[in-house]
Amino acid sequence: MATGLDGTPMVGFGASVPTAELWALATFVDELLPAEHVGAPALPALATATIEADRVARLRAGTWPGAGAPDEAALFGGTIALQGAPPSSLAPAQASLRPPQCGRCHAKQLREWGQSLHARAASPGLRAQLVPGDIDAPAEVEACQRCHAPLAEQLRQIRPGHAGGDDDDRTYAANPAYDAELAGHGIACAACHVRGWTRHGPPGLAPSLLPLPSYPFSPLAIYERSDLCLPCHQLPARQAVAGRPLLDTYREWLMGPYMPRGVQCQHCHMPNREHTFLGVHDPTTFRQAIAVDARAYRSANGIVTVRAGVTNVGAGHYLPTTPTPAAWITVTLRDGAGATCAGPARASASVATRAPSTAPGSSTRTPGSRRAPAASSPPAGAAAGSTPRPARAW
Repeated sequence: MATGLDGTPMVGFGASVPTAELWALATFVDELLPAEHVGAPALPALATATIEADRVARLRAGTWPGAGAPDEAALFGGTIALQGAPPSSLAPAQASLRPPQCGRCHAKQLREWGQSLHARAASPGLRAQLVPGDIDAPAEVEACQRCHAPLAEQLRQIRPGHAGGDDDDRTYAANPAYDAELAGHGIACAACHVRGWTRHGPPGLAPSLLPLPSYPFSPLAIYERSDLCLPCHQLPARQAVAGRPLLDTYREWLMGPYMPRGVQCQHCHMPNREHTFLGVHDPTTFRQAIAVDARAYRSANGIVTVRAGVTNVGAGHYLPTTPTPAAWITVTLRDGAGATCAGPARASASVATRAPSTAPGSSTRTPGSRRAPAASSPPAGAAAGSTPRPARAW
Protein backbone atom coordinates (compact mmCIF):
# COMPACT_ATOMS: atom_id res chain seq x y z
CA MET A 1 0.00 0.00 0.00
CA ALA A 2 2.90 2.36 0.65
CA THR A 3 5.14 1.48 -2.29
CA GLY A 4 2.96 -0.39 -4.76
CA LEU A 5 3.80 -3.85 -6.10
CA ASP A 6 6.32 -4.14 -8.90
CA GLY A 7 5.02 -5.78 -12.07
CA THR A 8 1.36 -5.26 -11.18
CA PRO A 9 -1.19 -2.46 -11.54
CA MET A 10 -1.06 -1.98 -7.75
CA VAL A 11 -0.01 1.62 -7.12
CA GLY A 12 1.59 3.05 -4.01
CA PHE A 13 -0.01 5.66 -1.80
CA GLY A 14 3.04 6.75 0.18
CA ALA A 15 3.18 10.10 -1.56
CA SER A 16 -0.44 11.02 -0.95
CA VAL A 17 -1.45 9.45 2.38
CA PRO A 18 0.19 10.07 5.78
CA THR A 19 2.33 7.15 6.95
CA ALA A 20 0.33 6.68 10.15
CA GLU A 21 -2.86 6.26 8.14
CA LEU A 22 -1.24 3.64 5.90
CA TRP A 23 -0.23 1.61 8.94
CA ALA A 24 -3.72 1.94 10.40
CA LEU A 25 -5.11 0.59 7.14
CA ALA A 26 -2.57 -2.26 7.12
CA THR A 27 -3.64 -3.18 10.66
CA PHE A 28 -7.28 -3.24 9.62
CA VAL A 29 -6.59 -5.44 6.59
CA ASP A 30 -4.55 -7.87 8.67
CA GLU A 31 -7.44 -8.18 11.11
CA LEU A 32 -9.70 -9.25 8.24
CA LEU A 33 -7.55 -12.22 7.27
CA PRO A 34 -9.36 -15.49 8.00
CA ALA A 35 -7.73 -18.14 10.17
CA GLU A 36 -7.19 -20.49 7.22
CA HIS A 37 -5.06 -17.82 5.58
CA VAL A 38 -2.39 -18.01 8.25
CA GLY A 39 -2.07 -21.67 9.14
CA ALA A 40 -3.97 -24.04 11.37
CA PRO A 41 -7.60 -23.23 12.16
CA ALA A 42 -8.60 -21.24 15.20
CA LEU A 43 -10.07 -22.98 18.23
CA PRO A 44 -13.80 -23.47 17.56
CA ALA A 45 -16.28 -21.40 19.51
CA LEU A 46 -18.28 -23.11 22.20
CA ALA A 47 -21.68 -24.34 21.14
CA THR A 48 -24.57 -22.15 22.23
CA ALA A 49 -26.10 -25.17 23.97
CA THR A 50 -22.91 -25.60 26.03
CA ILE A 51 -22.95 -21.98 27.12
CA GLU A 52 -26.65 -22.07 27.99
CA ALA A 53 -26.26 -25.35 29.90
CA ASP A 54 -23.59 -23.77 32.11
CA ARG A 55 -25.88 -20.85 32.83
CA VAL A 56 -28.51 -23.28 34.12
CA ALA A 57 -26.24 -25.72 35.98
CA ARG A 58 -23.45 -23.31 36.85
CA LEU A 59 -19.94 -24.63 37.27
CA ARG A 60 -18.34 -22.53 39.99
CA ALA A 61 -15.29 -20.68 38.73
CA GLY A 62 -12.08 -21.98 40.26
CA THR A 63 -13.60 -25.41 40.89
CA TRP A 64 -12.30 -28.77 39.71
CA PRO A 65 -15.20 -30.42 37.81
CA GLY A 66 -14.02 -34.02 38.10
CA ALA A 67 -15.99 -36.82 39.76
CA GLY A 68 -15.31 -40.24 41.24
CA ALA A 69 -12.07 -39.30 42.99
CA PRO A 70 -12.97 -37.89 46.44
CA ASP A 71 -9.37 -37.37 47.52
CA GLU A 72 -8.64 -35.35 44.38
CA ALA A 73 -11.94 -33.46 44.65
CA ALA A 74 -10.93 -32.41 48.17
CA LEU A 75 -8.30 -30.13 46.68
CA PHE A 76 -10.37 -27.83 44.47
CA GLY A 77 -13.63 -29.71 43.89
CA GLY A 78 -15.62 -27.59 46.31
CA THR A 79 -15.32 -25.19 49.22
CA ILE A 80 -11.88 -25.24 50.83
CA ALA A 81 -12.72 -25.54 54.51
CA LEU A 82 -10.80 -24.18 57.47
CA GLN A 83 -7.99 -26.50 58.50
CA GLY A 84 -9.16 -26.51 62.13
CA ALA A 85 -6.93 -27.09 65.11
CA PRO A 86 -3.64 -28.78 64.17
CA PRO A 87 -3.09 -32.26 65.63
CA SER A 88 -0.68 -32.51 68.53
CA SER A 89 1.58 -34.79 66.48
CA LEU A 90 2.71 -31.80 64.40
CA ALA A 91 5.71 -29.71 65.39
CA PRO A 92 5.17 -25.92 65.54
CA ALA A 93 6.60 -25.33 62.05
CA GLN A 94 4.41 -28.10 60.63
CA ALA A 95 1.33 -26.60 62.29
CA SER A 96 1.68 -23.37 60.32
CA LEU A 97 0.18 -22.58 56.91
CA ARG A 98 2.65 -19.78 56.22
CA PRO A 99 5.19 -20.46 53.44
CA PRO A 100 8.28 -19.45 55.45
CA GLN A 101 7.55 -22.30 57.84
CA CYS A 102 7.07 -24.73 54.95
CA GLY A 103 10.55 -23.69 53.86
CA ARG A 104 12.06 -25.19 56.98
CA CYS A 105 11.86 -28.57 55.22
CA HIS A 106 11.22 -27.49 51.64
CA ALA A 107 13.88 -24.82 51.22
CA LYS A 108 14.37 -25.32 47.49
CA GLN A 109 10.66 -25.12 46.74
CA LEU A 110 10.26 -22.00 48.88
CA ARG A 111 13.11 -20.23 47.05
CA GLU A 112 11.54 -21.05 43.69
CA TRP A 113 8.00 -20.17 44.73
CA GLY A 114 9.12 -16.88 46.29
CA GLN A 115 10.05 -15.52 42.83
CA SER A 116 6.89 -16.77 41.13
CA LEU A 117 3.65 -15.05 40.19
CA HIS A 118 1.86 -17.48 42.50
CA ALA A 119 3.61 -15.83 45.43
CA ARG A 120 2.43 -12.41 44.20
CA ALA A 121 -1.11 -13.47 43.33
CA ALA A 122 -2.50 -11.41 46.22
CA SER A 123 -0.59 -8.24 45.44
CA PRO A 124 -1.23 -5.04 47.43
CA GLY A 125 -3.11 -3.65 44.43
CA LEU A 126 -5.47 -6.60 44.30
CA ARG A 127 -6.02 -6.63 48.05
CA ALA A 128 -6.80 -2.92 48.07
CA GLN A 129 -9.54 -3.52 45.52
CA LEU A 130 -11.02 -6.29 47.66
CA VAL A 131 -11.09 -4.44 51.00
CA PRO A 132 -14.42 -2.66 50.43
CA GLY A 133 -15.98 -5.92 49.28
CA ASP A 134 -15.03 -7.69 52.49
CA ILE A 135 -18.06 -5.98 54.02
CA ASP A 136 -20.26 -5.07 51.06
CA ALA A 137 -19.72 -8.03 48.72
CA PRO A 138 -18.02 -10.95 50.52
CA ALA A 139 -19.22 -13.46 47.91
CA GLU A 140 -17.45 -11.55 45.15
CA VAL A 141 -14.30 -11.35 47.26
CA GLU A 142 -14.41 -15.11 47.83
CA ALA A 143 -14.81 -15.65 44.08
CA CYS A 144 -11.67 -13.59 43.38
CA GLN A 145 -9.65 -15.11 46.17
CA ARG A 146 -10.60 -18.59 45.03
CA CYS A 147 -7.65 -18.33 42.64
CA HIS A 148 -5.63 -15.49 44.16
CA ALA A 149 -5.62 -16.57 47.83
CA PRO A 150 -7.65 -19.80 48.06
CA LEU A 151 -7.39 -20.85 51.71
CA ALA A 152 -10.28 -20.16 54.08
CA GLU A 153 -7.75 -18.72 56.54
CA GLN A 154 -7.01 -16.02 53.94
CA LEU A 155 -10.62 -14.74 53.90
CA ARG A 156 -11.78 -11.99 56.24
CA GLN A 157 -15.39 -13.15 55.88
CA ILE A 158 -16.47 -16.78 55.71
CA ARG A 159 -19.77 -18.66 55.36
CA PRO A 160 -20.96 -21.85 57.08
CA GLY A 161 -19.50 -24.08 54.36
CA HIS A 162 -15.99 -22.99 55.32
CA ALA A 163 -16.55 -24.43 58.79
CA GLY A 164 -18.13 -27.67 57.63
CA GLY A 165 -21.72 -26.37 57.69
CA ASP A 166 -24.32 -25.79 54.98
CA ASP A 167 -22.38 -25.09 51.81
CA ASP A 168 -25.38 -23.45 50.15
CA ASP A 169 -25.80 -20.88 52.93
CA ARG A 170 -24.40 -17.59 51.66
CA THR A 171 -24.51 -15.81 55.01
CA TYR A 172 -21.08 -14.36 55.77
CA ALA A 173 -19.53 -13.54 59.13
CA ALA A 174 -16.12 -12.48 60.44
CA ASN A 175 -13.50 -15.23 60.17
CA PRO A 176 -12.03 -16.06 63.59
CA ALA A 177 -9.13 -17.90 61.90
CA TYR A 178 -8.22 -15.06 59.49
CA ASP A 179 -4.44 -14.72 59.09
CA ALA A 180 -3.49 -11.37 57.56
CA GLU A 181 0.12 -12.41 56.91
CA LEU A 182 -0.99 -15.60 55.18
CA ALA A 183 -3.46 -13.60 53.07
CA GLY A 184 -0.57 -11.61 51.64
CA HIS A 185 1.19 -14.78 50.47
CA GLY A 186 -1.30 -15.34 47.65
CA ILE A 187 -1.24 -18.90 46.34
CA ALA A 188 0.69 -20.22 49.32
CA CYS A 189 2.13 -23.71 49.57
CA ALA A 190 -0.85 -24.92 51.60
CA ALA A 191 -3.29 -23.62 48.98
CA CYS A 192 -2.35 -26.55 46.76
CA HIS A 193 -0.89 -29.00 49.24
CA VAL A 194 -2.68 -28.97 52.62
CA ARG A 195 -6.26 -29.98 53.47
CA GLY A 196 -7.27 -30.78 57.04
CA TRP A 197 -3.59 -30.67 58.02
CA THR A 198 -2.83 -33.57 55.67
CA ARG A 199 -0.17 -32.80 53.12
CA HIS A 200 -0.91 -33.82 49.52
CA GLY A 201 1.51 -34.03 46.62
CA PRO A 202 2.68 -36.10 43.67
CA PRO A 203 3.61 -39.75 44.11
CA GLY A 204 7.25 -40.40 44.82
CA LEU A 205 8.98 -38.16 47.33
CA ALA A 206 12.14 -36.41 46.24
CA PRO A 207 15.13 -38.47 47.43
CA SER A 208 16.58 -35.31 48.98
CA LEU A 209 13.73 -35.18 51.52
CA LEU A 210 14.26 -37.02 54.79
CA PRO A 211 11.18 -39.18 55.53
CA LEU A 212 9.00 -37.91 58.38
CA PRO A 213 6.42 -40.53 59.45
CA SER A 214 4.72 -38.19 61.94
CA TYR A 215 3.55 -35.83 59.21
CA PRO A 216 0.43 -37.07 57.36
CA PHE A 217 1.05 -37.34 53.61
CA SER A 218 -1.35 -38.48 50.89
CA PRO A 219 0.09 -38.83 47.36
CA LEU A 220 -2.34 -38.06 44.55
CA ALA A 221 -1.94 -38.63 40.82
CA ILE A 222 -3.68 -35.34 39.96
CA TYR A 223 -0.48 -33.47 40.82
CA GLU A 224 1.03 -34.85 37.64
CA ARG A 225 -1.97 -34.01 35.42
CA SER A 226 -3.05 -30.80 33.74
CA ASP A 227 -6.49 -30.81 35.34
CA LEU A 228 -4.85 -29.74 38.60
CA CYS A 229 -4.33 -26.38 36.90
CA LEU A 230 -7.78 -26.28 35.27
CA PRO A 231 -9.73 -24.54 38.10
CA CYS A 232 -7.75 -21.31 37.87
CA HIS A 233 -6.72 -21.43 34.21
CA GLN A 234 -10.09 -22.02 32.56
CA LEU A 235 -13.18 -19.85 32.92
CA PRO A 236 -16.66 -21.43 32.74
CA ALA A 237 -18.53 -21.58 29.45
CA ARG A 238 -21.16 -19.04 30.57
CA GLN A 239 -18.47 -16.36 30.68
CA ALA A 240 -17.65 -16.77 26.99
CA VAL A 241 -17.20 -13.69 24.83
CA ALA A 242 -17.92 -14.32 21.14
CA GLY A 243 -18.02 -18.04 21.89
CA ARG A 244 -14.80 -18.27 23.90
CA PRO A 245 -13.98 -17.65 27.57
CA LEU A 246 -11.34 -14.96 27.95
CA LEU A 247 -9.32 -17.52 29.90
CA ASP A 248 -9.44 -20.66 27.75
CA THR A 249 -6.03 -22.17 28.42
CA TYR A 250 -7.08 -25.67 29.46
CA ARG A 251 -9.34 -26.09 26.42
CA GLU A 252 -6.55 -24.81 24.15
CA TRP A 253 -4.25 -27.47 25.58
CA LEU A 254 -6.98 -30.12 25.41
CA MET A 255 -7.54 -29.56 21.69
CA GLY A 256 -3.90 -28.96 20.83
CA PRO A 257 -1.00 -31.26 19.92
CA TYR A 258 0.46 -31.69 23.42
CA MET A 259 -2.43 -33.42 25.17
CA PRO A 260 -2.55 -36.52 22.91
CA ARG A 261 1.21 -36.86 23.38
CA GLY A 262 0.84 -36.91 27.16
CA VAL A 263 2.59 -33.58 27.75
CA GLN A 264 1.04 -31.95 30.83
CA CYS A 265 1.17 -28.36 32.08
CA GLN A 266 3.67 -29.46 34.71
CA HIS A 267 6.15 -30.68 32.10
CA CYS A 268 6.71 -27.14 30.83
CA HIS A 269 5.78 -24.93 33.77
CA MET A 270 7.17 -27.11 36.58
CA PRO A 271 10.11 -28.93 34.96
CA ASN A 272 11.87 -31.25 37.41
CA ARG A 273 9.07 -30.30 39.84
CA GLU A 274 10.38 -26.78 40.13
CA HIS A 275 7.97 -24.26 41.67
CA THR A 276 8.89 -21.29 39.49
CA PHE A 277 5.75 -21.51 37.29
CA LEU A 278 7.47 -19.62 34.49
CA GLY A 279 5.40 -18.49 31.53
CA VAL A 280 4.80 -15.53 29.24
CA HIS A 281 6.04 -13.10 31.90
CA ASP A 282 9.53 -14.62 31.74
CA PRO A 283 11.56 -13.45 28.70
CA THR A 284 13.58 -16.66 28.41
CA THR A 285 10.53 -18.90 28.62
CA PHE A 286 8.68 -16.78 26.07
CA ARG A 287 11.58 -16.88 23.62
CA GLN A 288 11.75 -20.65 23.93
CA ALA A 289 8.18 -20.80 22.66
CA ILE A 290 8.54 -18.74 19.49
CA ALA A 291 10.39 -18.71 16.20
CA VAL A 292 10.89 -15.37 14.47
CA ASP A 293 11.73 -14.89 10.83
CA ALA A 294 11.88 -11.74 8.74
CA ARG A 295 12.32 -10.99 5.06
CA ALA A 296 13.33 -7.72 3.46
CA TYR A 297 12.14 -6.67 0.01
CA ARG A 298 13.52 -3.87 -2.14
CA SER A 299 11.25 -2.42 -4.80
CA ALA A 300 12.39 -0.94 -8.10
CA ASN A 301 12.41 2.56 -6.62
CA GLY A 302 14.74 1.49 -3.79
CA ILE A 303 12.14 1.30 -1.03
CA VAL A 304 12.88 -1.52 1.44
CA THR A 305 10.02 -3.21 3.30
CA VAL A 306 10.37 -5.87 5.97
CA ARG A 307 7.76 -8.47 6.84
CA ALA A 308 8.31 -10.29 10.13
CA GLY A 309 6.59 -13.46 11.26
CA VAL A 310 6.28 -15.04 14.69
CA THR A 311 5.42 -18.72 15.00
CA ASN A 312 4.50 -20.55 18.18
CA VAL A 313 6.81 -23.57 18.29
CA GLY A 314 7.00 -24.38 22.00
CA ALA A 315 3.69 -23.88 23.81
CA GLY A 316 0.74 -26.22 24.17
CA HIS A 317 -1.77 -23.36 24.06
CA TYR A 318 -2.23 -19.98 22.44
CA LEU A 319 0.51 -17.45 22.94
CA PRO A 320 -0.36 -15.32 24.80
CA THR A 321 -3.14 -17.47 26.18
CA THR A 322 -4.95 -14.62 27.95
CA PRO A 323 -5.96 -11.08 26.93
CA THR A 324 -3.07 -9.82 29.05
CA PRO A 325 -0.14 -9.52 28.95
CA ALA A 326 0.56 -8.43 25.40
CA ALA A 327 3.64 -9.50 23.47
CA TRP A 328 5.30 -7.22 20.92
CA ILE A 329 7.85 -7.63 18.18
CA THR A 330 9.97 -4.66 17.17
CA VAL A 331 11.89 -4.58 13.89
CA THR A 332 14.50 -1.96 13.08
CA LEU A 333 15.96 -1.42 9.59
CA ARG A 334 19.73 -0.94 9.50
CA ASP A 335 22.07 -0.20 6.64
CA GLY A 336 25.18 -2.13 5.67
CA ALA A 337 27.19 -0.34 8.35
CA GLY A 338 24.71 -1.25 11.06
CA ALA A 339 23.27 2.24 11.45
CA THR A 340 19.52 2.73 11.79
CA CYS A 341 17.97 3.94 8.58
CA ALA A 342 16.42 7.38 8.51
CA GLY A 343 12.67 7.83 8.58
CA PRO A 344 10.10 5.27 9.79
CA ALA A 345 12.61 2.46 9.98
CA ARG A 346 11.36 1.08 13.27
CA ALA A 347 7.98 -0.49 13.94
CA SER A 348 6.35 -2.53 16.68
CA ALA A 349 3.45 -4.94 16.36
CA SER A 350 1.47 -6.88 18.91
CA VAL A 351 1.88 -10.63 18.72
CA ALA A 352 -1.02 -13.02 19.16
CA THR A 353 -1.11 -16.59 17.93
CA ARG A 354 -4.02 -18.87 17.20
CA ALA A 355 -4.46 -22.61 17.35
CA PRO A 356 -1.50 -25.00 17.56
CA SER A 357 -0.26 -26.61 14.38
CA THR A 358 0.04 -30.38 14.31
CA ALA A 359 1.78 -30.81 10.98
CA PRO A 360 5.18 -32.56 11.20
CA GLY A 361 7.96 -30.04 11.47
CA SER A 362 5.58 -27.14 11.96
CA SER A 363 4.57 -25.16 15.00
CA THR A 364 3.56 -27.34 17.91
CA ARG A 365 1.95 -24.58 19.85
CA THR A 366 0.12 -21.98 17.84
CA PRO A 367 -1.74 -22.20 14.65
CA GLY A 368 0.76 -20.68 12.41
CA SER A 369 2.29 -17.28 12.09
CA ARG A 370 0.75 -14.17 10.75
CA ARG A 371 2.93 -11.63 9.06
CA ALA A 372 2.97 -8.10 10.38
CA PRO A 373 4.07 -5.05 8.42
CA ALA A 374 7.07 -4.33 10.57
CA ALA A 375 9.12 -1.55 9.11
CA SER A 376 9.90 0.19 5.87
CA SER A 377 12.25 2.83 4.67
CA PRO A 378 10.47 6.16 4.18
CA PRO A 379 8.16 6.23 1.19
CA ALA A 380 8.11 9.32 -0.93
CA GLY A 381 6.40 12.19 0.80
CA ALA A 382 6.66 10.75 4.32
CA ALA A 383 7.90 13.02 7.04
CA ALA A 384 11.31 12.11 8.38
CA GLY A 385 11.12 10.51 11.80
CA SER A 386 7.45 9.55 11.52
CA THR A 387 6.53 6.30 13.20
CA PRO A 388 4.40 3.56 11.62
CA ARG A 389 1.30 2.69 13.55
CA PRO A 390 1.60 -0.70 15.30
CA ALA A 391 0.10 -3.53 13.29
CA ARG A 392 -1.41 -6.62 14.90
CA ALA A 393 0.50 -9.80 14.15
CA TRP A 394 -0.73 -13.37 14.44
